[in-house]
Amino acid sequence: MEYTLLDKIKITRPILFLCGPYYQKSNESDRRLILQENIYQIHHNKFLPLVIDDFLTEDNIKDDKISIQLMEEICAAVSAQTYIFLDTMSSAAELGIFANSAFFNKIKVYIPKISDIYNKKNVGYFVRDVVLKKHLDRVECLEYRPEVERNAIATDYILEYYKFVNNQLPRNIQEDIREDSIFKESDEHLIEYVDSGDMPDSPYQLCYQIKDNRLDVKLSIKLLFYITVSVVSLQYKEKLKLIEGDYRQVIEYLEEKMYAASEKMEYEQAAGYRDLRDSVKGINHKE
Repeated sequence: MEYTLLDKIKITRPILFLCGPYYQKSNESDRRLILQENIYQIHHNKFLPLVIDDFLTEDNIKDDKISIQLMEEICAAVSAQTYIFLDTMSSAAELGIFANSAFFNKIKVYIPKISDIYNKKNVGYFVRDVVLKKHLDRVECLEYRPEVERNAIATDYILEYYKFVNNQLPRNIQEDIREDSIFKESDEHLIEYVDSGDMPDSPYQLCYQIKDNRLDVKLSIKLLFYITVSVVSLQYKEKLKLIEGDYRQVIEYLEEKMYAASEKMEYEQAAGYRDLRDSVKGINHKE
């Protein structure tokens, strides 16, 4: 079966990627869980805010060849916006990775007012002056006053855990979610076809070049992801309806079909495609 890529793409439920410190799904104080529920409520399930920590684990993936860090980068690349709670060294590292110019999506950073990661020492300098100031067009920071839970790990070491006061989303963050322009963008995006061997300048630009009877195509991870999802949903929609109630069976079926399709494709970055194929399985999961 053949498909024709039109001049526009419609994304009916954009992905939002929620990043931060250790995630506890059963803990009602977890900030990402609170943020996720607020986004659902404020925008009436129009957007899909994802927390993928439970899925992207070595036990779930069971493949040493697949990089968990790469999967996280792909999740950020296909999302409309990435949210980061910046209060640990690991989240500072994630911010540096996601702010890379190779990605086109916007980043929202939530910072506790007392955070050492932002306000003090060398790491604070790196975050403020190296990462944030160089990406003002894509990264926006909001500070909030946190509740701090302190647990003594040793006589000379105390672990601090940040929470929202009374488990309520701070007013400034709530207002930002209501008014953020990302939530007002159109569902439809024009696809720009450019006869060029360069990399695309936008997530919805497709660059192509015909040379020596060979067609070379370069496109963003986001566009490739949504094209793949669209083809899979059209190709196997009847089968998916039959197994709709069994999530694991759906995933196994899609994995089988996508693997068979990838075996027929020949291009230089086959390994990268297999990683992306597996990421589709995880990104579409919402318990």
